[in-house]
Amino acid sequence: MASLGPKFGSQLNAAHTPGGVLVAATMADMTWQARAACRGPQARAFFPPGAGERRHERAEREQRAKAICAQCSVQTACLEYAVSIRERHGVWGGLSESERRAMLKTVDA
Repeated sequence: MASLGPKFGSQLNAAHTPGGVLVAATMADMTWQARAACRGPQARAFFPPGAGERRHERAEREQRAKAICAQCSVQTACLEYAVSIRERHGVWGGLSESERRAMLKTVDA
């Protein structure tokens, strides 16, 4: 397994296929999750509802989630984790799905 680097993956070691698909992962330290500010009823703001949402509703929900992230003591660990596993859904570490995708494009380039 190869480390994903100190900035994007200090929490996780992973192996990828040539196409970039995560095939195996071992968690090093996930204790940060217990200290996350998003735990509890406010967690709804971090993921879209099952029935879908309008663009302005999504923007408002993501802003609420990002405001919670901004006050969180484990924001960096959360973002590193989401990027390292290429999480495709929700707000993690203060970034939305599209923001993380853009970050990954620059990291992969």
